[in-house]
Amino acid sequence: MRTNLVLIALTMFSWFAFGEDGINLPGRDYANFNAPSAVTCMNSCAGDLKCQAYTWVKPGIQGPSGRCWLKSAVSPSVKDACCDSGVRHSIPPGYVRAEDKINRPGSDFSDFRMDTWEACQSACGGNSACISWSYLRPGGQRAAGHCWLKNGVAPPVPDANFVSGVKFASSEPEPVKALGRVNTGSTLPTGGEAPICSRAHDARARNSPAAPSLEAQCNVANAQIIANEKAVNAEIAANEKNDLAPGASGVPISICDAAQTALNHAAPEAADLVAKCHASGGGQNLVSEAAQYASSGRTIAEGDALIASGQGQQPAGAARRGFDIGIAVTGSDTAWGPGKQRILDSLTPTEQEGFKVAASFVLDRNRNAQFAKTGAAIAAADPIVQQARIREQDFRYWLGFDIASGVFGDPALGAQGNKATGPGSERIRNGLSAPAQRGYNASTQLHLSRSY
Repeated sequence: MRTNLVLIALTMFSWFAFGEDGINLPGRDYANFNAPSAVTCMNSCAGDLKCQAYTWVKPGIQGPSGRCWLKSAVSPSVKDACCDSGVRHSIPPGYVRAEDKINRPGSDFSDFRMDTWEACQSACGGNSACISWSYLRPGGQRAAGHCWLKNGVAPPVPDANFVSGVKFASSEPEPVKALGRVNTGSTLPTGGEAPICSRAHDARARNSPAAPSLEAQCNVANAQIIANEKAVNAEIAANEKNDLAPGASGVPISICDAAQTALNHAAPEAADLVAKCHASGGGQNLVSEAAQYASSGRTIAEGDALIASGQGQQPAGAARRGFDIGIAVTGSDTAWGPGKQRILDSLTPTEQEGFKVAASFVLDRNRNAQFAKTGAAIAAADPIVQQARIREQDFRYWLGFDIASGVFGDPALGAQGNKATGPGSERIRNGLSAPAQRGYNASTQLHLSRSY
């Protein structure tokens, strides 16, 4: 796995302008296509060894979209506000970034379900035939995320459902001069680079006296990146060896079984094992345990209005995915346990927050199922209760309100009809999440103020 792939993940969706704004490089074209931004044009050049330079024509000049021209050689530069241009040699490999809301359709040689764009990117990085990749976000055109590996650099197409990327072509072209400047040579390494290196490149291009110091800092930073990458690769190799070790029966473990287990645990070796599984011709049904739960959670929400409301209250993306996972994992349980903790630990921090919201709701409702059901029916039958119930726009508040309605509400509508709080009702309240407690308190106050 290349160091530059690590840097892509660290610095996704930002771009240091290694191209020149207001410069055209006319002629020497061998390919052209629509491109929504200069960065997608730069990436297309970086992934193609034939490309020595590029010019991106801004939108409204050669059509409503921007247009990218890839060039087989560097022609003399011309000042022109129409364009941004750059030479391939000036593009640090570490700044070939993943492209948000971009699809690169075509040139596919393999595709499979995948949980995240980072895993798709890693699968491309671990496959020598892969030159670029596109990842379809879950819930876009498919319920689950999907990854396409490509043996060419297809033109970029704007699409909010996708994230795409290009692998920096490994062979280095002959050095060329920076546009309009004299480059006196650099001691910078040619591998993936740390952010400080962007300043070092710029300083060297301007013959700044700060260049040697910045280059020294760049070399130190890159050495640390390489050391970290070696440590990660060593950990992955050790984990893979352990994953593939025969079990107690002595039967060898298949690479695809090991990949599935690694996916289920969100292990660092998962992407490499998935790539090897696909390379062996298998793994068409590989999907992580979390992805399976996310799909089940979405199905549950479709048939449960209160859960659907809670799902809609979560931010779209990772938090909502975590919510779906939490709904499915908690199921009919009434208590927390090590199984839920294991799955929670495998999620990203944002997914974990959605998971916790879902789990607290489901556990609260399961422990107080009859009171919650009765209270919801009372709210549907009594407009005063319903109006008070929705005072806060939090589905856990509504749940707590329903539970208290089942305890203190009108006995004629099926409630238990308690006339005062006591140890039992306080025990119910104290076992709820904070939003549910607020709803429970408000409902208790309302019902005890009424005569039934």
